[in-house]
Amino acid sequence: MIKINVHQIYKVPLKYTAVFIALIFFIPLYFVIIFGIYNPNAGFYMGSEARRLGEIKQNWVEIEKLPPVVIRSLIAAEDANFCKHFGFDIDAIFKAIESGSSRGASTITQQVAKNVFLWHGRTYLRKGLEAGKHIFVEKPLTLTREELDDLGSFYTAMDRRPLLMVGFNRRYSPLIQPIAQALARKSQPVSMVMTVNAGEIPADHWTQDMDVGGGRIIGEGCHFIDLLRYLANSSIVDVQARAMDSSCKDSVSILLSFANGSIGTVNYLANGNKGFPKERLEVFCGGSIAQVDNFRSLKTYGWRELKSQRLWRQDKGQANCTQAFVKAIESGSSSELISFDELLEVANACFDAVSQFRSG
Repeated sequence: MIKINVHQIYKVPLKYTAVFIALIFFIPLYFVIIFGIYNPNAGFYMGSEARRLGEIKQNWVEIEKLPPVVIRSLIAAEDANFCKHFGFDIDAIFKAIESGSSRGASTITQQVAKNVFLWHGRTYLRKGLEAGKHIFVEKPLTLTREELDDLGSFYTAMDRRPLLMVGFNRRYSPLIQPIAQALARKSQPVSMVMTVNAGEIPADHWTQDMDVGGGRIIGEGCHFIDLLRYLANSSIVDVQARAMDSSCKDSVSILLSFANGSIGTVNYLANGNKGFPKERLEVFCGGSIAQVDNFRSLKTYGWRELKSQRLWRQDKGQANCTQAFVKAIESGSSSELISFDELLEVANACFDAVSQFRSG
């Protein structure tokens, strides 16, 4: 007969389980006590930001030294019920659950715990969408292709998609709209040249930093890729890019090919002169030419249905772009907004262009 000592069998697993539970409880408690005395000078989030930015600097300020109005404003903005709960706002949590939301009800206590002990792995854009908010991104949509892929997977899988808009305002300019309408009446493919006399920016400026601003093509050149995509009214099927030899690689020619046979070139140049128009668009189609200078004047050649005109002042379409977004929120219709597929297409074209001249 074999005798089994049940106590002996469970002795080792129970011992390690008890140690594991003790560590889970006491390690955070230890750091809470330590950080209650000394300000934390490191953490997962601070470490990730230091790697992204090169370094981080912070100046700790005792709460007693802050004006009372600042303290009240901070608490009201982040956690209005801070003085009424014990770290978890139970009422807000149940309201979030009842509404079907997986977000919200975050308290200052929870945010501090996340910032000190945990890490941030998602973009502000995605966080806003997760909270069910309509999002207007000035541009670009994302800084990396990995962020773009993550956003695309998340957004397309949402049951109820909030509105998502990028501030590609050039297509909404009152000088661009009549060109698009005139092109829609033609059956021939279109050839376009967008010349951007961008000017020189120092290499240490934040717009040149790929991690902070995405670089000048992703951060600003995206405007003009979107504009040509809009006028071609056809999907981008090929991207070819070359950069002039320079330390910043910010004088670039990008050739776009479209599914309907149209072509477009973006000459984004940092080595020009201020005496020349900063943004000039030239459109060639079926024996007709349209030229836009600085979004203030439109000249046409051989185009009966499209007349030359000059505005009293420059209009790049910012107001129309913003109004279209507000109107979409009010009406519930996104027909005047840029489709999500088109936003992804333009962003990918930017990443394709940059990858070619950065690796070449």
